[in-house]
Amino acid sequence: MACNKSKSHEGILTASLTNIPDGTILNFVDIDSGKTLQRIKVFGNKFEIKYNFPAPREIGIWEDKPKYDKYRLVLWLENSKTNITGNYDYFANAKVEGSTSNIIHQRFESLVRKSSNRLSDLKMASATTINQTIKDSISKEIDKFLTQYKNEKTQLYLKYIDNDVAFYKFASEITDYSSVLSKSDLQKVYNELPYKFKSDKKAEFIKEYISLPETPKVGEKVVDCSQLTPEGKTESIINNLGKFTIIEFWASSCGPCRADHPALRKVYNLYHDKGLNIISISADDDSDDWKNAIKKDSLIWTNISDLRGWNNKAFMIYGIKAIPQMLLLDENGIIVNSLNSGVEYWEESFLKDKLK
Repeated sequence: MACNKSKSHEGILTASLTNIPDGTILNFVDIDSGKTLQRIKVFGNKFEIKYNFPAPREIGIWEDKPKYDKYRLVLWLENSKTNITGNYDYFANAKVEGSTSNIIHQRFESLVRKSSNRLSDLKMASATTINQTIKDSISKEIDKFLTQYKNEKTQLYLKYIDNDVAFYKFASEITDYSSVLSKSDLQKVYNELPYKFKSDKKAEFIKEYISLPETPKVGEKVVDCSQLTPEGKTESIINNLGKFTIIEFWASSCGPCRADHPALRKVYNLYHDKGLNIISISADDDSDDWKNAIKKDSLIWTNISDLRGWNNKAFMIYGIKAIPQMLLLDENGIIVNSLNSGVEYWEESFLKDKLK
């Protein structure tokens, strides 16, 4: 990566690692874009990288195809002197010193890790008891803990409201499947964002998300959404309802989604003439990738997308933060059921009896 600014503002990352073979090639990757900025060769258990960033960035360092996540280090860097030390066999846990941005990153990570572990323990305790009184007590404890966790995370965002790391993490809340913050929590933080962040595209998505209706649940009516087909025609959910309708949330890069498509094709071919429709909504951001996947997978039903990636408006409306995900609607647009995968379950338990 070329650095054209003054060297006095240059960032330098040095590393001293045990158990890393000479000649190991590491990629210096911008997490946000996925682009490899530099490739570094290790000699004598050490490497050095010089860079120049206009603002702090989240960076990943790893080999081309690391076998395990323990060989992937993720950190935040600004233009400063930063040093990494540790055992390459546990590279993900290496010690990082000198980066103020990474210190803030670690404070968020520590809160999330500690809270996730506590929630997991509480849910496990509930799952392993048959005593209803104990279950009720644990449920109250979970509610109390979630309230505390949400408040701590909100306060952490407010404490670092001017910081790039905090803003990046805040913007990710609307697509993070583990997020616990409500729209009112997000609004509280959004209101305090400085102009430099409110003018960012990511902040526009947050503002849009906060303004959307609450996510409809099973038993509630679908919220309509209109997007473009591959041919450029506007189609909506409501205008494509059949006796029953499956809404599939997917993306061309999602292997499990595409593994579901043969089963979806089978169900569609069996039941479309009896009143079943399918609407596939994609989280793609590249038109060619989306269209090529539709063609390759023979998705002969209605396909729509706004090509905004994970910020797809329909994904925001329905709270979709992991795929594959499917909803089953009746002819009035009421959500009957939801599935992560395996449309065969609906065929056996529902469709073959309802669509004769």
